[in-house]
Amino acid sequence: MKTIDELNKKYEENDFNGIYQGICNLKIMKGSIPILLSAPHAVMQVRNGIFKRCDGLTGGIVEYLKDSKDTFGITRVHNLLDDPNYYNYGVSLLYKQAIVKLINEYNIKYLLDIHGCSDNHDFSIDIGTNNGRNTNNSQDIDVLLEYFSSLGKVMIDNKFKASLSGNISRYVHEVTNIPCFQIEISSDLRFNKTDELINAFEMIIDELKCKVKKKI
Repeated sequence: MKTIDELNKKYEENDFNGIYQGICNLKIMKGSIPILLSAPHAVMQVRNGIFKRCDGLTGGIVEYLKDSKDTFGITRVHNLLDDPNYYNYGVSLLYKQAIVKLINEYNIKYLLDIHGCSDNHDFSIDIGTNNGRNTNNSQDIDVLLEYFSSLGKVMIDNKFKASLSGNISRYVHEVTNIPCFQIEISSDLRFNKTDELINAFEMIIDELKCKVKKKI
């Protein structure tokens, strides 16, 4: 299996703006496990006219987990001056619509929207749920807390609540009603504790997979 660094190289091209492939600036990866992993900030984004840094390694992390656990995946592969986690129109909206289409076509049960943040916060991971609204107040969040807690301080709805109308988790939940979690991961975890982070994600996916089977 390719390493995360190798998988992420294409997102780092052109000063982290990715490789231009036309108006379609997303990559869709299909699997057999009805869990969708998303990395909307795998490349640079533009918000209110300002270029914002990409969430380093998130594209590679999604691709690696998709391969290792056979989930579904979606990543943003080049910057079209958009931000799918902020705007609800244009190219930004196409990213969300692609997620909704995957969920409806393949009966996907969970969305894990993966982001990166700096180390300047009082946490290692912040799970955004919009005060439980984006997750139907599901106790499934306990699965994320159980495995992420070994990596450092985990908080819920601290700085990144996923409460804005343009946030992917909120938008997708309102359209599909499935539990959607926005997961903000510190730079230290992504770059210095990558193996531990991947192991935690793999165990979370396994647990959620079991929950899906019980519901069927």
